[in-house]
Amino acid sequence: MKPWVLSALLSAFFWALSDALAKKSMQEEGTGVLQVLWLRFLIGAPVVFPILFWTGIPRWTPEFLRLHLLWIPLETVAIILYLTAIRISPLSLTLPYLALTPVFLTVTGRMLLQERVNALGFLGILLVVLGAFVLQSERPHPIAWLRAFFREKGPPLMVLVALIYAFTSIFGKQLIRETSPAYFTVHYMGMMALATAPLGLRDRHRGRPGRYLVLAGISTALSALFHMIAISQAIVAYMIALKRTSGVFGVLLGAWMFRERALRRRLTGASLMLVGAWVLSRL
Repeated sequence: MKPWVLSALLSAFFWALSDALAKKSMQEEGTGVLQVLWLRFLIGAPVVFPILFWTGIPRWTPEFLRLHLLWIPLETVAIILYLTAIRISPLSLTLPYLALTPVFLTVTGRMLLQERVNALGFLGILLVVLGAFVLQSERPHPIAWLRAFFREKGPPLMVLVALIYAFTSIFGKQLIRETSPAYFTVHYMGMMALATAPLGLRDRHRGRPGRYLVLAGISTALSALFHMIAISQAIVAYMIALKRTSGVFGVLLGAWMFRERALRRRLTGASLMLVGAWVLSRL
């Protein structure tokens, strides 16, 4: 297995684990959505901070600062739009559209990084995207998705989020090139903790964060670290597509931790994603 493939899969696993633990925190510790969003970054930042003792803090180049001024506002806007989309429309009709990011990356990656996706790679991406739609939607029929896009307000917002991530993923790789995967992991966690603080503080009186949220923060940090390592080594569209296999891990964790059902349909989607992941791992 190629190193970047393993790193991408580990990033996907720890992201799914972080989501599952965050859900546990909201169910059993009474924490709110915005509180969880913020504290996952705030708790996770100190986990990766010791990395700086080994890597040091690199000099910020003019290019780093320019990219940073593009990246931070877009990441913040994407989070706000994401939360708005899942608040105003059912999850099953909004979350699948986030899987479109790797498709958009086939265009933005070529525009900004000159990364070309071949036919086999595009097939792998499409299998992952289709699997994500089947996996995450409670109404897997294509007509339901199309109707939802035009009748619900959430899906168009989520498509916009997917498009924004197609740019921020590129900017992230460029920022890593200006520094290092290890340093940028620390930088990312710290910046996102600051960016989401105004949202999280609105929810600060909801519940008392406990061990589940602490573990979610640790998992978020590990996911970010493996994300940075993988994206520095691979074509961004391929890496992000593999990271979307977090949905497969989410199905397994959901069945184990929450006794979630509808496994037959979910396993169909998971199977499509795994075939797509296998295709991408062979490139």
